[in-house]
Amino acid sequence: MAGSGALVDVLKRELKARRITYAQVARGLDVSEASVKRMFSRRNFTLGRVDAICRIAGIEFSELTRILNREGAEITQLTYEQEKQIIANKKLFLVAVCALNHVTFEQIVQELGKTHQLLILKKPFDPVEVNQLAGALTEKWNSAQRERARLEELRLAPALNALKFFI
Repeated sequence: MAGSGALVDVLKRELKARRITYAQVARGLDVSEASVKRMFSRRNFTLGRVDAICRIAGIEFSELTRILNREGAEITQLTYEQEKQIIANKKLFLVAVCALNHVTFEQIVQELGKTHQLLILKKPFDPVEVNQLAGALTEKWNSAQRERARLEELRLAPALNALKFFI
């Protein structure tokens, strides 16, 4: 099953990141190191085994699933249209550069000063929050665009009325 195999991959990476060896896992499970290697190579675990390995690694099973979900939701490529939008908007470009370079919130505050105009979304991203936030910000942007267009109409209204006089 692809989902469980991916979960085993995440578990393997977490063990490596925490510098926990197969030998340490084997001692914690009271099995041979070869058995642990076999479990990982076959990607075949009972839930009890996964729980036991999580305890050895000091990680919650729910955190493994969050990592797995986060990895599946990562954007690896933008469309040409998305790239054009980012480049055309200096603020959006700044956000993209900060995100790609893993700039911390503290670094942003240090550089920009005021933070009341910043919106912070911390990892791990909750898909519901991201969708709600994207919808709200899109509506706010659309509303601002409509307001700008209406103000431009009002600004041009006297000139348009003058033109109507000649038509």
